[in-house]
Amino acid sequence: MNSEKFFQYLHRFNTLIPAGCILLIICLVGWAFISDQGISRGKPIIPPAGAAVPAEDVLRVHLAHFDGGADNLVLLVNANGEKTGYEGRDNETRNLLFVSTDKEKAQWLFPDQNQILSRILPLDRSSNNTRVIYLESKLRAPAGGTSNNSKVTLSLVRTDGSKLTTLVSEADEIMEHRERGDDLQVTYQKDDAIRSMRISLGDFKIKSDRLVVSLNAVKSKAL
Repeated sequence: MNSEKFFQYLHRFNTLIPAGCILLIICLVGWAFISDQGISRGKPIIPPAGAAVPAEDVLRVHLAHFDGGADNLVLLVNANGEKTGYEGRDNETRNLLFVSTDKEKAQWLFPDQNQILSRILPLDRSSNNTRVIYLESKLRAPAGGTSNNSKVTLSLVRTDGSKLTTLVSEADEIMEHRERGDDLQVTYQKDDAIRSMRISLGDFKIKSDRLVVSLNAVKSKAL
């Protein structure tokens, strides 16, 4: 390679350096913007009056992923982005906050932050537009401690925050839930028994709660 070609290549290389730097800066800025949008931590909020919140907990509010209706907003109240809660997201969802256009104050679902909402799903009645929220929750570990409590509580509440109703408490597992017209059918395991429950989505009353199989009986037959 003669000296003339060498200097030509050197000149081209020097020309590409600024362009490469500019492209790298654009990529870094774009990545930072997208990341910031994706991990937005929401606005900090004040917990319910009288509710004790550990000093390390910072509660933040995020809009729920489903529509609460024309006059209602449903907000998820999360704590500590390093932990895992509802549907595998990088937060513990501790509470729900309901905001309505015809009410002056927002309404809390629970009076404290001592539960983790592990599943939050919207349900629709087939006969009208009344919307219902399906909730599975567990007790959270005390501040600075650990908890082995894996028991599940199943509840329903309307999207305006009214009529919170606990249907199953201290269950080992909610195995399945299905909407059956204006009813909700739930299969769950509790105290060595698998049971099937049918609930009205109109008034949240339990229509039936029958034993499907006793695990004790199955174990006895196996022996």
